[in-house]
Amino acid sequence: MSSELGIRGGAILLVAAFTALLAACGKPKLEPPKIVDRHAHCDLATEKPEAITDAVAAEPVARALRAMAERSMPNLPRDQTARFWAVKLPCNEMIVAWLFGRHFCGTGGCNLLVWDASGGRLREIGDVSISWGPVRLLGERHNGRPVFGSWTQGGGIQPGYERAMRFDGNAYPKSMGKEADVRMAVDVPGILLIGEFRKLDEGLPLYSEQGNPG
Repeated sequence: MSSELGIRGGAILLVAAFTALLAACGKPKLEPPKIVDRHAHCDLATEKPEAITDAVAAEPVARALRAMAERSMPNLPRDQTARFWAVKLPCNEMIVAWLFGRHFCGTGGCNLLVWDASGGRLREIGDVSISWGPVRLLGERHNGRPVFGSWTQGGGIQPGYERAMRFDGNAYPKSMGKEADVRMAVDVPGILLIGEFRKLDEGLPLYSEQGNPG
């Protein structure tokens, strides 16, 4: 009798296990977790920076720079000699521009601006007030954005050094605060975006000869 009960109990367990197996096979497979940073693959090997040298193509950037100038210095006359250099990062969908002019530079450097260019529009995510070239794209990311290297010199800083510009989740640091002043090692790999100080005639005019109101 006991052996018969044992056989019956074993059969019940076997059926239960088979039923559980069928149920597991019928369940949909779990989807892999979504990538929060959709540009995470855009490292140095994938990014191909494109210098923006055509005035027509650069007009959206010039317009954004003029808006910044009007916003931050509304009472100053326009600097008709101001020039800028801009680079597009296609993979990261970003644009970086360095602005040179008497209203935009001091002994510590000039304005360096960064925009998110996704969706066909420019959304400002960085306005670093004191920066010299070279400006480089480095191989790491922080809070979903690439880290840039920017040269710092002057204004009491001698000799100069390269510092890291890291995205804090909302923007790149505006100035060299204690948290932003991160000195880079001299051998950190990167891609050159904007070189050292160039001749003014190599940059694009911020304002057209006709005094473009933007």
